[in-house]
Amino acid sequence: MCVHAYPPPSQTSDDYCFGCDDGGDDLLECSVCPRVYHLHDCLDFDVPPRGQWRCPWHSCDDCGRSAAASGGVLFHCLECPTTFCFDCCPEPLLHQVATAGVHKGAGTKDNTLY
Repeated sequence: MCVHAYPPPSQTSDDYCFGCDDGGDDLLECSVCPRVYHLHDCLDFDVPPRGQWRCPWHSCDDCGRSAAASGGVLFHCLECPTTFCFDCCPEPLLHQVATAGVHKGAGTKDNTLY
């Protein structure tokens, strides 16, 4: 069973945790994307947050800025919740994005960005 922050998302949520790729009963749904995470094991929350909740995919891992706060761009890994703003993105990944272009699937399996 998924728990969701208000309001419930209008899209269909994922069936497996984006953090550990496992299913379960304590999955928390993101308010703005289809990602779900284990409430206790992957997010370390005791109780579901009140109101809208944005998953870790919507802010930079290093500085915590959202896309709006970081010039409108976040680089997301397609395989895990890793996300960087332009200022915090490691140089090797920025080079891959620059040479491959910013599109779905830039990079390798270990650092697939879009």
